Amino acid sequence: MQNIVTKSNMSEWVKYAFNKCIIQEGEDTSVQTKVNGLNKMYGFNPKRLEQCRLLITEIVSNLSESFSTEHGDSFLDVWKYKDDDYWTKDIKVCEQLVVLAIGLGLMEYTFEPGMWKFLPNNGTPIIRVCHK
Repeated sequence: MQNIVTKSNMSEWVKYAFNKCIIQEGEDTSVQTKVNGLNKMYGFNPKRLEQCRLLITEIVSNLSESFSTEHGDSFLDVWKYKDDDYWTKDIKVCEQLVVLAIGLGLMEYTFEPGMWKFLPNNGTPIIRVCHK
């Protein structure tokens, strides 16, 4: 599944993966991958999340290079494509990508959510790509 993601379809792929992986109403929640979003916790079906690993990895690889540095970058810049143009204007889709990537161990917050209030831009979290 290489090179199916482009700047023009990246938003749709994120929405697809998010809707596929999110725990559905009535689904067993005893085994789920929980991820802190900006203002709430998300639960993902671990098997479906893993099925989307290659897709999410490709999407993350198209983000601005600033997320691959040791210090990462602001959540407010998640919508920047690697060429510094924007791949979406929807902050909700940006959050969906971040929580999917964190759930897969592909990205991480540089500070725990309890520390966000001390960060610039009204507590906007800093995110970076994990290099394991």
